Amino acid sequence: MLPSSLATKSVSLARSSEQSRRFPPALRYPSLRHHFARVRALAESLRRLSIRLRGGCITRAVEWGPVTRPECERASQSLAGRPTLAGVLRICQAYVDGIVAHARRDFPDEACGIIAGPEGSDLAARLIPMTNADRSPTFFRFDPAEQLALYREMDRNDEEVVVVYHSHTSTEAYPSRTDISYAAEPQAHYLLVSVAETGADPGPAEVRSYRILDGVVTEEEIEITSGDPDGSE
Repeated sequence: MLPSSLATKSVSLARSSEQSRRFPPALRYPSLRHHFARVRALAESLRRLSIRLRGGCITRAVEWGPVTRPECERASQSLAGRPTLAGVLRICQAYVDGIVAHARRDFPDEACGIIAGPEGSDLAARLIPMTNADRSPTFFRFDPAEQLALYREMDRNDEEVVVVYHSHTSTEAYPSRTDISYAAEPQAHYLLVSVAETGADPGPAEVRSYRILDGVVTEEEIEITSGDPDGSE
């Protein structure tokens, strides 16, 4: 039989071991405060998004060839009085031209990037072309190191992702099942550019914008401004 002091010590070690199993080391360190702060910020973004929700709309594709303004038709609401996603992406002409140029430049692979803006503003203020780490004509993935550096920079600047964009090289500008499953920014507009008709050559490009929330895709109007990216005309 163990002496009482050793028995007490064994019980303490057993309890400590059990606590370690219940609470993995990563959860016991204060270094995760930043992670939890990001989760709280995401929850706040969702709250602000729900406040901004108004009436949805259906838009036809925007073709960059000559440029045609999108035509928005109000969609009937299946639930009267219930808000739907705000149906407008406001973006400057220079950024649309830059995104289309990026799609042509990276053809035959998919191009990708984001537009950042002040948290909670829904303002597409800073265009950031990204590297498609997969170099694929059918799939895109941000370069992990590039993405980490960018998100740290946005944290420092109190910015968030306002637009996520990528190109389709052989299909229409509509989110694929993979695009929908990887849509991880609930506050963002998802802008798709199809260069299926012209590839890397000049010509019409199909540009459309969506909201993707809980796997539900809602197309929205694109309002093109002629002013600066900060929204001024």
